[in-house]
Amino acid sequence: MEDSSLVSVIVSSYKNSEYLDDCLDSIFSQTYDNIELIVSNDCSDDFDENAIRLYIENNKTDIIRNVIINKNERNLGTVKHCNTLLNLSSGNYVMFIACDDAYNNSDVIKAMVNGFKIVPADVMSIVGQTEMRDKDLNKCMRLYTDENIQRLINSLSPYEFYENYLTIEPYFPGGGRIYKKEAFEKYGKFDEKYYLVEDWTSSIMHAKQGMRTYFLDIHCINHRDGGVSHSARTRENFAHKMLLLDLITLCENILADPNITNEITIEEVRRKLEHFNQNYSNVFGIPIGLIKRINSSETSTLEAEQMLTQLKESILEMSVGKPATDRHEKNEIITKLEARLQELNERLIMLENSTLWRLTKPIRKIIDTVRRVIQRN
Repeated sequence: MEDSSLVSVIVSSYKNSEYLDDCLDSIFSQTYDNIELIVSNDCSDDFDENAIRLYIENNKTDIIRNVIINKNERNLGTVKHCNTLLNLSSGNYVMFIACDDAYNNSDVIKAMVNGFKIVPADVMSIVGQTEMRDKDLNKCMRLYTDENIQRLINSLSPYEFYENYLTIEPYFPGGGRIYKKEAFEKYGKFDEKYYLVEDWTSSIMHAKQGMRTYFLDIHCINHRDGGVSHSARTRENFAHKMLLLDLITLCENILADPNITNEITIEEVRRKLEHFNQNYSNVFGIPIGLIKRINSSETSTLEAEQMLTQLKESILEMSVGKPATDRHEKNEIITKLEARLQELNERLIMLENSTLWRLTKPIRKIIDTVRRVIQRN
């Protein structure tokens, strides 16, 4: 007997709504007949809610039992966006898909749901195959998961796979995966220590706790070359900087795990961390190491003064660098700078040191200068 439980299919978008119709069509063509459709945008200007609602009403079939359309009032980042949508969902199963991707065929959802009948009972999520395609989704350039990794996913314990493989590469892509809703209740939702990387970081968090994922050779997703993480390839790009910060934090958290004993894993993660730090040492014009040192409560007065001087110099360098490419990115940069100043002020108030407090005055002026330069350009 086939499972007919409600499946929440969550379509997330950010600056890529031009591809949404293709994604929706691949959902409407599914043979599984009990789907909750959730379409959400993380506060980008290209999301026309009325037009999208009309397209859904004109093209959906009876398999769509409920429709939710959401647009965030402010940009949350991928991780918090996913958690917001989880809270909106009511299905027994949950599937995520980016709006610039599409399901590979009309039987994907049915095959994934029925997969739970043939895998071990303790499996909480099933991952299928993702086809990495060109920007038009016409040509498959490669398959995401090779046969060796497929075997290891199913044969190793969750922690063994985490320690030896998942620490090195994100082997569980977010799109080609179905979760039991209870998995998030038992093992936690997406890890909000991160901003952009939702799939890799949550997979690590879940595997460390023993959550079991199984691979089935079902071609699920046609993944379009591009997207937030793929297209963020220049240092000036806001998403790229946030991606780097996530990856640096991830590497540091892996290295801080005292239970990891595989020296090959440790060396590889150290190499990745060194690469990220060496090649992209500045996040929003502020050295990553400097941010961490200022956040330390053990900072002395002299060290704080020296670090604040470096901070001023970094922000000044940013103010004469390449301008942001659009108004949204400009506003994000300004918001980040203002938030950083607020965090710093709160730290100084906690130290209750008037000398340090006065040192923030020049930074306020510098941020005002940066704002004027950014807006002017």
